[in-house]
Amino acid sequence: MDVFSEAELRVKFLQARTTWFQSILSSIPTKDAYMHITRVVEACRVHLFDIVTQYRAIFSDEDPISSITARDTSEPMGAIFYSWVTSRVSDFLHLLEADLQRDMGGRIDSVLSQCMYFGLSFSRVGADFRPLLARKFQVAILAKCTHIIMEVTSRFEEMMHSFTLTNLPPVGPAAMLMSSLTAEENLRPPFSLLEFEPLAQYCNGVLTAFNELRLCACLSIAKDVTLSLRRSLERVVTAIVGFYAAEESTLTEKESEAFSRFSSGFANELVPFLDRCLSVLFPSSQIATVLGLPATQVIRMDNMGHLNCDDIVAPMKHLVSDFEEDFSVPPSSEEGPSDEAVLPEVAGTDAGPIEVSSPTVEESVTPVEAPTLLDDVDESVVSISEPGAPEVQHA
Repeated sequence: MDVFSEAELRVKFLQARTTWFQSILSSIPTKDAYMHITRVVEACRVHLFDIVTQYRAIFSDEDPISSITARDTSEPMGAIFYSWVTSRVSDFLHLLEADLQRDMGGRIDSVLSQCMYFGLSFSRVGADFRPLLARKFQVAILAKCTHIIMEVTSRFEEMMHSFTLTNLPPVGPAAMLMSSLTAEENLRPPFSLLEFEPLAQYCNGVLTAFNELRLCACLSIAKDVTLSLRRSLERVVTAIVGFYAAEESTLTEKESEAFSRFSSGFANELVPFLDRCLSVLFPSSQIATVLGLPATQVIRMDNMGHLNCDDIVAPMKHLVSDFEEDFSVPPSSEEGPSDEAVLPEVAGTDAGPIEVSSPTVEESVTPVEAPTLLDDVDESVVSISEPGAPEVQHA
């Protein structure tokens, strides 16, 4: 009949099959994002391959695989099929992006695996689109994590407006704090945070974001996630300092002690704990492998899967009562007394002061050892003090 040319017949066939395929996709319920995208993936995987099979059977003079792989646009027949496949992949990516912006109920890892399998199966017709999926999931998981962190930060700031140290609730069960990111890392939130509801709520909120993130923790978003958490912690520090500035004049002695525990729990326990969680999500060794750098250099890089805890808590250093005790007293107690007590005596004579210097060092170290150092550090202190005497004798 020669009504349509060869190229027009191909276009008409693909248009008709596309209309039918779109009606299949339109019939899928969109209420639940996870169910919608999984059924879309299944429909695309099954029906698109059926259309390809029918196309190859009708227009057998052309191999769609070779035409797509070569991408020779000078041949109109090959360009028709290639353009149709590209359009179908683009439509699927738009549907995926729209569903990823909705709540997946913590099953984004399942969606990722299904989409990757679908992209791999399309390689049989020369249209492996898995590289296009990676960026979609990176943007989605980063936006989700950042939104949760910023939301819990705003909630903490609101709670600090009405927070009071007068009648603190009794410490609740450990179950009030969320479990660790992964059981094998043995990460447990500090139980002391249960004394203060704002800290416990903030910790739970950040762990919620991390639990969403660990399902699809791409190393490429390590810097962005770290920056987001750092900004959140800086806002928390500002809220704590502002609370103390507003309430300092009215705090009783008991309330001051409670606020000191509050500040210490945040600076010495919560911030280091979140830093350890980040290192589990984004191990420095893996980042170093991807970047081709030594792991030690990655650790020195700012906001690359780890926090600079000292810089974050620096504005509230004056509020943490045991800040100096934890980081300043132990070095001075181990090195200071020995230098001051022994060196002047050695200058006076060679042998006499050596016998007196040994008990002097022990007496100066022992009283500080009990209240400040942990039990597992006592042996190291003793082992340091014993070789100290021979060094003085040699001098």
